[in-house]
Amino acid sequence: MTDFGTYALNARVLNISKAVVMLQKMKFKFVLLGLYLLIRIAARRSKSFRAKLLEKNTVLVMKTKDEAVAVTLRCHQGNVRFQNGASADAVSTVIWKSAATGAGVMLKTARGDAKALVQAVISKDLVPQGNAGGVKWLLEVLKMLSEIY
Repeated sequence: MTDFGTYALNARVLNISKAVVMLQKMKFKFVLLGLYLLIRIAARRSKSFRAKLLEKNTVLVMKTKDEAVAVTLRCHQGNVRFQNGASADAVSTVIWKSAATGAGVMLKTARGDAKALVQAVISKDLVPQGNAGGVKWLLEVLKMLSEIY
């Protein structure tokens, strides 16, 4: 028979681990929302960035492998829109191993670590799917953002 104290401790550890996972998902969502807002602000301030957005009409989905976090980034005629959930009409999909990995790599990229995304692809923490042109466009947009900010 199990000791009640051990059972209570296991329940607390389980609740704490669930809370940590939930916080990691929230952090990743906030990072993606921040990316969207930076794109919108940069489009207003920088003519070259606005021209980059006008180059391509695309729909990108960024999600975790377990699809706990999924957002759709739409760029149409230079206007960028952000939507929760994965869109069925996505041209390209960027799949992150987990929310914690996605948030960590995106924050490293925002801090100026240009190799963070490449290392994530090599280590299979980031898996691009679909049209390579859409993923390439996203990487170019991220690079321009890091140069602007």
